[in-house]
Amino acid sequence: MSKSMIREASAPYPDDRLITADEFARHPESEYCELKRGRVVPMSPPKYRHGLLVARMVARLDRYISETRRGMVMAESGVQTESDPDTVRGPDASYMSAERYRKIAGTNGFPTIMPEICIEVVSPSDRWPLLREKAVEYLTAGVQQVWIVDGEQRKVHVFAEGREEEVLEEGDALETEHLLPGFRLDLKEYFSLLD
Repeated sequence: MSKSMIREASAPYPDDRLITADEFARHPESEYCELKRGRVVPMSPPKYRHGLLVARMVARLDRYISETRRGMVMAESGVQTESDPDTVRGPDASYMSAERYRKIAGTNGFPTIMPEICIEVVSPSDRWPLLREKAVEYLTAGVQQVWIVDGEQRKVHVFAEGREEEVLEEGDALETEHLLPGFRLDLKEYFSLLD
């Protein structure tokens, strides 16, 4: 995305009003932006290491879903986490059960029905206070778990409502039996693509 496109995407509408999620969906340069309480916020395009970690996570989840038929995995699909004023976030990846997915199948735009799991991969420009704030926002909107993948530290931070933040290290495995029975991601193997 060119700098002029980012400037245009972050420019307010002519009357400087807050915009809705529906208006944001029609915003021509919204690909590398989020909507935060009615304001368009530009974001940097992801770097290649970020893309590698997202692609591998999506591949592992997709393999699991192909075997179990439990739901859908999505990459960089926006969800509306707040209303009036609207907030639209674009998790790097997400998992939605078949039951929830049936409620949004065939629709376009940004659903207000949340996936069970949202996954964010840390970028160099990300700051931990804002990442934790975003995790709380997802949980408040109805997401059951948030995974924040830190490739630099080779850790995954797991957030769930009513539980303390759990930090998994390279020797651990990422499992969530109540949401993805039988799913297991060996973090040493997962992060090995960065070697």
